[in-house]
Amino acid sequence: MVSHKPLFPSPQQIAYGDELTQLACAGKVRCYIAVTPDASADETAAAQLIKDRIGAACGSWPEIRACRWSAPTELVPFPIPEADGLLPIMVGEAARPWLDTLPAPQPHTQLNDLARAKIAAESYSLQVTPQYIALRGIGGAGTRYAAQTLAQLITVAANDVSVPTVVVQDWPDMAWRGLYVESKWGPDRMTKQDWFDLIDHMAAMKLNLLGVGIYGTWEIQYDQQITEFLMTPLPNRPDLHTQKTIQYYSAKKSGWQTLTYLPTMFEADFFGEVVAYGRRRHVTVRPHFNCLGHNTLIPRLYPHIAAKNAQGWGSGYSLCLTNPDTLPFMSEILCGIARKYLLPNDVDHFHLGMDEVWDQKGIYAHHPQQKVSPWCECADCRRQEKAELITNYIIQLALALKACGVKHITIWHDQLNKMGVLTEVFVTRLKSLGLENNLILNWWSYSPQLSFQNIRPELGLRNFVTPMTGYYFWSPLRSYYQNIFAMSRVGAAQAAEGMEAYCTHDAAFTGYQLLLADCAWNAAATDDLETWYKKLAQYIFGNASAQGEPALQAFLTLTHTGKAQQLLSMLDHYRYTYTDVAQSYPRAYPEEALTWLTTASSARENLNEVLKQATEVYNALLPWRDAAVPQAELLSQWLVEVARAKGLFHIFTCILEAEEYLQDLQQAQAEGSVIKAQTAKRKASESLNAALQTHDSVTLQLERVKAPYLLPQLLRDWSAIRPYIVSRLAAAHS
Repeated sequence: MVSHKPLFPSPQQIAYGDELTQLACAGKVRCYIAVTPDASADETAAAQLIKDRIGAACGSWPEIRACRWSAPTELVPFPIPEADGLLPIMVGEAARPWLDTLPAPQPHTQLNDLARAKIAAESYSLQVTPQYIALRGIGGAGTRYAAQTLAQLITVAANDVSVPTVVVQDWPDMAWRGLYVESKWGPDRMTKQDWFDLIDHMAAMKLNLLGVGIYGTWEIQYDQQITEFLMTPLPNRPDLHTQKTIQYYSAKKSGWQTLTYLPTMFEADFFGEVVAYGRRRHVTVRPHFNCLGHNTLIPRLYPHIAAKNAQGWGSGYSLCLTNPDTLPFMSEILCGIARKYLLPNDVDHFHLGMDEVWDQKGIYAHHPQQKVSPWCECADCRRQEKAELITNYIIQLALALKACGVKHITIWHDQLNKMGVLTEVFVTRLKSLGLENNLILNWWSYSPQLSFQNIRPELGLRNFVTPMTGYYFWSPLRSYYQNIFAMSRVGAAQAAEGMEAYCTHDAAFTGYQLLLADCAWNAAATDDLETWYKKLAQYIFGNASAQGEPALQAFLTLTHTGKAQQLLSMLDHYRYTYTDVAQSYPRAYPEEALTWLTTASSARENLNEVLKQATEVYNALLPWRDAAVPQAELLSQWLVEVARAKGLFHIFTCILEAEEYLQDLQQAQAEGSVIKAQTAKRKASESLNAALQTHDSVTLQLERVKAPYLLPQLLRDWSAIRPYIVSRLAAAHS
């Protein structure tokens, strides 16, 4: 019985035969790849993908030959080769005689014509027999996807390369499937090659949409500086830029590091190249520019269009929507981005943001607890309803973008939904302006218990659903499988046109991305998570999946909601970077966390319990890291995530022990007991040195495993506890 590899995403229709077709034997290829002499760029790329996969497997690369067919059932190579007995792999038009019928995709009946056309272009057929392999798509994307499926089916045993006999007919459920990478620490350090690698990674999972955060701002978090990101230079606005400084401890360099920089994409101005690279790989790269909420840089530098407070001063947050200069200013920026980066690369997608237009604290360094309204209080703005102000603003920006050639204009759902804007009246207005097919709503929710179960399909608007596939890489890993699965069920049931996850990109998040790819491509094949976890285990451990599955289940339990995640949320530094009306700012870390540990019911007992749990998970995963399993690299990522959680639990355990010994030291000194004082000092030092050693050990593991663009921010948060340990160690020695 032939054992079959798991495919991501699962095809719609797949039928395996009982044989294996050999592509290479003892390191020598036994096949060639056939394309027509006038093969398209997509056919050539598909052929190269297959060639590279076979070559990487056995060290010998098959030849790509230009061929023509002269009869419905006969392939005649051009020029005609000698009868060498090689198996032909026919790609695209070269496969037409063998694949004269392509799959008839069956999209949801409520999808619009644009979505149906997109789905049709991505459908494909693949047939593997002992005599030949043929693959072809209706469109270029489909041919590439057929090649990616074949590449996944290839198995390697020693230097023998084979593929099972199979017939695949396939198409996606959703027209758009992708990731939205937020403008945040980490992505702002990604090089051009990092973005290219991400696009290739997405294309391999048949994801076709990459949202890139271009502009977004948040409250004060580090060094009493407001959090602002601008990822590309803006035409005619050279004063708009967002320099960052990050300090962190490097165990590899044995010291504190200071990094001051502009976003890499901004400095080298390569966003257009990323858009073009994605276009060539059928991954549409779309900018996301926050236009109202999450907006402090523009109103701070251009106060005349900023929202005004009751005293008439620019608040430094959000915009005045009745100022006659606001709309032209923002339209110039948005259309400038489209003309510079998108339209030359035949991309006509743009995301306007518009989420979380709410009162925001952490805007002012001199008063971080003060909440600032995003709504302008000038006389003209006060005369209009807020819902009408934001509706007019969105429509005018959409019209400006459409006029300059952008056809797909996305906004987040939350603000319009909670303000009661999403009604038939709104839809009628869009139709009267010719925007009903241009506007897309991104419905987002990032918890397992979704904040909604209805994306309002009755309105007839275009809808995407947005789960999360991992974002907080600077904190220990948490699970998003249930969120992705739940969101996909809503999208599948209500004919969502796309599924685009909110995220940053960390290799540790690969499992979430695989689930997203499966759910968005073929929801019916992903009936329940427990069955899908078995597929994930097979993907990671291969033939050893039965032995590896317990380690995977232990890891999933640790990273899912429970005591470990509750403890991590309270002990991790990131929580304390935010302002809190009940705490002075900057907040004291780890003092606040220590206070919670010593006062919250059962917190200390739970800490001991989860430390034991994390240690057991680490020990369960460790043997697999260096084992000959298909996804050892992903296991290395997960292992360091467990090490980070385990390390944090151990560090706090050591600090609590040390604090008790330091109290004993004070008491012994007060009593004049030299021996007791020496004992308490020694034990406190031992505990704190153990914490420091754990911190160094985890830091080294992070520096070895994590992508360079993640490390400065990741280590900034991880390093935050180190000064406290060092200071308490000095106190123990004094």
